[in-house]
Amino acid sequence: MMLKEKEKYEPVISYLQIMLQYYIQQIGEMDVEIVVSRERTGADFCKSCFFLPDKHMYTTSFLEFILDLVTKFKGNSKQDLKCFSDMVLWHIRIHNLLLSFILKIYEVQKRIQG
Repeated sequence: MMLKEKEKYEPVISYLQIMLQYYIQQIGEMDVEIVVSRERTGADFCKSCFFLPDKHMYTTSFLEFILDLVTKFKGNSKQDLKCFSDMVLWHIRIHNLLLSFILKIYEVQKRIQG
């Protein structure tokens, strides 16, 4: 469908590319860590942290698991929890959207450039 009407869908492809570049730039500037669990070792507490800028390195199912851990942990402030859950949920939605379009986007780009 996109190949038959490439002029119609070319702005959508350009918009998706711009949106991705902006998203990557914003995430690169963020430096937020969220404590997801605590373990007692000796007299010290060890914190397990998840860094938001690293979320692109994990699968969607793993991110959902981390999100579940973060919401269950009582030591996170409401503000940190909201920031974390908003960013991860948005990332998952965008990731799923891009996976559904990725083959068509590259196919249309190949035909336009070729």
